[in-house]
Amino acid sequence: GDRRRTAALPAARRAGVIDTHAHLDACEEPAAVLVDRARAAGVGRVVTIGTGIESSRAALAIAETCAGVAAALGIDPHQAGSPEAERIGELRELLAHPAVVAVGETGLDGCHGRDTLVEQRRLLDEQLNPVYLEAAQIDRAAISQLGAPNAYELYQGFGYYLDEQNSWQLNEEIL
Repeated sequence: GDRRRTAALPAARRAGVIDTHAHLDACEEPAAVLVDRARAAGVGRVVTIGTGIESSRAALAIAETCAGVAAALGIDPHQAGSPEAERIGELRELLAHPAVVAVGETGLDGCHGRDTLVEQRRLLDEQLNPVYLEAAQIDRAAISQLGAPNAYELYQGFGYYLDEQNSWQLNEEIL
C-alpha cells in the first residue's frame, strides 16, 4: 500500500518514538507539515539536523517554531575541505541555543570523502572539543584510537589516565 498513509509501527509501540535524524531544512514541504505527518505516524519528538552554518540556522528556526522539535547542529564531514569548515566560531555560538541537544552532523566519512580524512578529523576534533566519553571496559588498543588526547576527556574511564607524554595508561592500582 501507500506507505505515506500508514504508520510503520503498530499502535501499541508508537508512544514515545523519537526521530533522531531528520533533515527538515532540506525538504520541499514545510517543516510543520512534515512534523504533523510524523506525529500522525506515532513520532512524538524530532531532532532536526544542521549540516553547515546556514543549515544549522534553519534547523534552529524550525526547532523554535515547531513544538517537540530539537536541533543537532554541526558541519558535515563532506565540507571539511571547504571554507565552511572554517566557521567553527559561528557554530559554537549556535550550539549555545537552548533548543540544541547535540552536535551533528559531524563525523568521519571514508566512503564518500576518503580524500579529505585529515581535514575531516580536524573538523571533528574542533566540533567535539571538549567532549566527555564514557570508556567502560575498553582496552589500550581501542583507547589509543581516540588520538588527539587534548580534545577528549574520559568520563568513567575505569582505570585509564593520561600520562605526562599524553599517552593513555592503565592505572593498575584501582583494578
